[in-house]
Amino acid sequence: LLCPLSERVQDWTWMAATDQRTSCREYKCEDCSLYSILDDSPAQEGCLICNECKHCTCCLRKCTTPDRSSCPHCGATCRRCCRASHVSVRCEVLGVWERMFEEEDSKDVSLLTDDLQKARVHSCVLACASDVFRSMLKSPMRESATKEITCSNYTLSDLRFIIRLLYTGQVSSEDWGGKQESDDPPLKVIFAAVSFFKEYQMGDFLSWMLDRLKPRVNDKSFQAVMKLAIQNDIAPLRLLCIKYAEESKGIRNKFDKGALAPEVLFELQAIWSTSAAQRRKRPRQF
Repeated sequence: LLCPLSERVQDWTWMAATDQRTSCREYKCEDCSLYSILDDSPAQEGCLICNECKHCTCCLRKCTTPDRSSCPHCGATCRRCCRASHVSVRCEVLGVWERMFEEEDSKDVSLLTDDLQKARVHSCVLACASDVFRSMLKSPMRESATKEITCSNYTLSDLRFIIRLLYTGQVSSEDWGGKQESDDPPLKVIFAAVSFFKEYQMGDFLSWMLDRLKPRVNDKSFQAVMKLAIQNDIAPLRLLCIKYAEESKGIRNKFDKGALAPEVLFELQAIWSTSAAQRRKRPRQF
């Protein structure tokens, strides 16, 4: 029996409960024992139950956090698992972090771009976020003496975006020149954040950015995302791209025509064989 709301939530349907507590048709979640009544005014609007895992949307959330078990049918994970990566923070506490982010006078380390622009940051924040930065700043290295760290291949806007994430976990369109605050960060700055967190071994932040990047993989962004995964050797992202390519006719057509970057074509040989037309043409014997 399909729920009237199922058009809004893919792959979710009502699951009939064996325990009928009233004369109405009821559906019970096996995890939280929540009942939803199928009538004109359901007990909890939008509470649907997956046919496979028999859990409702009230105790399940989409969760792509690594090493978390999820329903293979609906792709959802128990909210209790998600609590490990999502916690509530009072606005007063967040306000302190934001003021700390804006406090330039007390920042004692400069991250230098290739064109020698500087993004200032507190050394304690860098040291707590990354053991690589901790080693640079706490050991007798040049960066410890000069308080300057060269971050090649990153623009000032990239670093500003990354530093705001470190301090507050928030994003602001002013960091990438967005017109509206509701705009999503462009892929360019997310790519920069992924590369930065990978380079400086910030695993938790890397997983976070990958969670934000995965839903944005499509035929248009596929090649750029795959190249990012290859260049930074990010195995989960490479696997995701390969799985996406398997189901995409557009990517298969580009592969058959050789209309992808060489490194992407090579990676996709894991699932497809190259055609004779893609192989290098050799001069005929005279």
